[in-house]
Amino acid sequence: MHMISVFRPENPADLALAESLLFSSDIPCFVHNRHVSSVLPGVQIGHVNDCAILVPEALADEAREILKIFVPDTSPQSGFWQTIRVVAEFLVFGWFVPAWRRLPKSCDKSR
Repeated sequence: MHMISVFRPENPADLALAESLLFSSDIPCFVHNRHVSSVLPGVQIGHVNDCAILVPEALADEAREILKIFVPDTSPQSGFWQTIRVVAEFLVFGWFVPAWRRLPKSCDKSR
């Protein structure tokens, strides 16, 4: 069975709502990275720490239609403002990216 991503929730509440809507409509779904997103908090990076709701390919259109009732736009965000947002998050939250730091000589045990 081939599964297709129909929704990427931004928070656990959206995930619970979308899952319950699909469950009540008898559409089986799988949440990719359900628990990884809570273990790796912070800026959401695609396929690293964000969730995706996957449904069977045959039911994808029906699932999108059901989710469209509560989620106006189920297509992935893209465009100018999304790019600006990503750049701003990097500049503001750039500290979360590991950086090489030199240890002081007093801490260097290799010598």
